[in-house]
Amino acid sequence: MAAITGQFLQWWTKSDLSLLLQAEHRLLSALVRHPFHKPSNNRLERDSTGGNGHNGINVVEFRAKESAGHKSKPTVVLAHGFGSGLGFFYNNIDGLLNSGKISRV
Repeated sequence: MAAITGQFLQWWTKSDLSLLLQAEHRLLSALVRHPFHKPSNNRLERDSTGGNGHNGINVVEFRAKESAGHKSKPTVVLAHGFGSGLGFFYNNIDGLLNSGKISRV
């Protein structure tokens, strides 16, 4: 068991929320052409159980360029489950927003 733990720890590193959010921003800036922001009601907070994790939903919003009637266009919500992440969606964001059929992702 100790050998497995040692192998795991050789590539695992501790992090904190601010470093994770900085990495997310760098990746999204490089991979997605549309502007994005974090809504003010984004609730990602320190785990209240005393653990090292975080609870909440990490929300990132992408908007199409402003155009007449953009408020009447629907918003698409992309949600992933445990073990997956934004990497499953980033290739689709620009295409969805460029379609002219939706206003936000």
